[in-house]
Amino acid sequence: MAEEEGQERTHEPSERRREQFRERGEIARSREIGAAIGLIASAIALAVGTRPLLRRFQADLLSNFTFHGAPDLGAEGGVALLRDTTLDILWMLALPLGVLWIFALAGGIAQSQAVIPKEPLKLRWEIFDLASAAKQKFLSSAPWVELAKGLLKLGVLGGLVWLAVRDRLAALPTLAATTPEEVLGAMGDYTVVLAVRALPVAIVIAALDYAYQYWRMDEKMKMTTQELKEEHKEQEGDPHMKAARKARARQIAFARTLRNVKKADLVITNPTHFAVALRYRAHEAPAPVVVAKGIDHMALKIRQEAARYDIPCIENRQLARALYPLAEEGHMIPEDFFGPVARTLATVLKRRKRALQGAPEA
Repeated sequence: MAEEEGQERTHEPSERRREQFRERGEIARSREIGAAIGLIASAIALAVGTRPLLRRFQADLLSNFTFHGAPDLGAEGGVALLRDTTLDILWMLALPLGVLWIFALAGGIAQSQAVIPKEPLKLRWEIFDLASAAKQKFLSSAPWVELAKGLLKLGVLGGLVWLAVRDRLAALPTLAATTPEEVLGAMGDYTVVLAVRALPVAIVIAALDYAYQYWRMDEKMKMTTQELKEEHKEQEGDPHMKAARKARARQIAFARTLRNVKKADLVITNPTHFAVALRYRAHEAPAPVVVAKGIDHMALKIRQEAARYDIPCIENRQLARALYPLAEEGHMIPEDFFGPVARTLATVLKRRKRALQGAPEA
C-alpha cells in the first residue's frame, strides 16, 4: 500500500481497535455465506416439502378447474376464486419460505456475531466524493475480486447444471405426453439434483470468500505507528496531561501542608534541609502528631509559616533528619522517637511558660 512515510499499516491491530470496529459493526461478512445458507435451506425445503407441495398443487388444479355445470365467473365468483387460489399458494409456499427465513436469520446472526453497533446510523459525506468513489470502484482490487468470484461461480454452477441435465435431456420432450403430476415430479427431481450438486461448491466458495473478507478486514484494522501512539496515549494518558495533573497535585499538597503548619506546637529543623512540624494534644492522641513536613524549599516555607504564626523552631539536626523519612503526615510519630520528641517538646513548653511568667530564658 503506497502511503506516506511512517503511515504504513504494519502493526497488528490491538484488542481495543478490534473492539472499536466491532462497536461500529465493521466485522468480516461474506455474501457467499448467505447464498450457501439459502441453497442449504432450499435443498432441505425441497427434500422435505416437494411431494406434499406437488400433491397440494394437483388438488388445487383439480378443484379450481373442474366444474360441475356452468361456473360462476361473475364478480363475486371471480373474487372468491382468486382469494382461494392466493391462499392456497401462500399455504404451499409457507414451508419453503419459512425454512429460508429461519436459515437466513440464523446465518445473519452468526456472521454478525450478534453484534449490535453502538454508533447510530449517520450520513457519511464521503460517499458524495465522486473521485474517491471512482477510485474505489475501478482502481482498487475489490471489484476485480468480485468479478473473478462471479465468473468462477457462473462457470462452476453452469457446469453442474449441464452435468445434471445432460443425461436427462432426451427424456424432456417425453414429458409433454405425461400427466401434470409426472411433469411436476420430474421438475422437482431435477431441482433437488441441482441443489445437491451445487451445495458442496457453494460451501467451498463461501469458505474461501469468508477467509478473504476476514483477511481484508484484518488488513483494514492494522494500525500505523501514529495510530499506535495515539491509542497508547489514550490508554496510558497524555504525558503532558499527566505531568500537569501531577504538578497540580503537588501544588494542592503544598498548600495543604502550609495550612497545617499553623496547627503545630513546634517545628524541628535541620536547620535548612529538613523541617517537621509537630502538634501535641493529650485529648487528641497519646503522642505528638506530624501535621507538616518538608525538605529544602518546602522546609523553608514551613519555617516561614512557623515564624508567621510565632511557632517555635527547634534545631535538632539528627532528630529532624531521622524523623523526616519515617514520620507520616496526619499520623503519630514512631514509637522510637517518643523520648527525643518529648524532651524537645518539654523544652518548648518550659520556654513558653517562662515567657508567660515574664522570666528571662536561661
